[in-house]
Amino acid sequence: MTATASRWRTLAEPSGESQQRVALAAVERARREVERDAADERSHHVGHYLIGRGRTEFEKHLGVRPPLGRRIRRFGFAHATALYLGSVAVPTLLAALAAAAFALSRGATTAQAWAAVACWRCCPRSELAVVLAQRVAVTLVVPRRLPGSTCEPACPRARGRW
Repeated sequence: MTATASRWRTLAEPSGESQQRVALAAVERARREVERDAADERSHHVGHYLIGRGRTEFEKHLGVRPPLGRRIRRFGFAHATALYLGSVAVPTLLAALAAAAFALSRGATTAQAWAAVACWRCCPRSELAVVLAQRVAVTLVVPRRLPGSTCEPACPRARGRW
């Protein structure tokens, strides 16, 4: 089973419909889009609904509700930049506030406290936050094959090397 086939076949199991009915529904949806709007060419292809950006809309059409883990993963991919920057900024900000609170509790003025934060705490803490965010991202996001990513017929070998 190819990566593409295994991704769209998950639509048939939760909805209770056969794979053939799901495929025919995708073909019908693409055909209707061809008749309705000639400008958006992506929606004219069945792949748009089975494995592309139209999949969420197509799942609603079929009455399929993806499992919670898949919905969380999609949310993470849709908001990847905000999640990454937030996971770096929040620990850095918390470390800076802790350093300022510590300096103020030792009798420092506000300006001295923020100078201590800027010089002593932010840089190493932000680096630690970046390392942790990257470690978590690599752990949570596993690589997956792209559809049609085999290059053997299109990339012939030259002299025994690629």
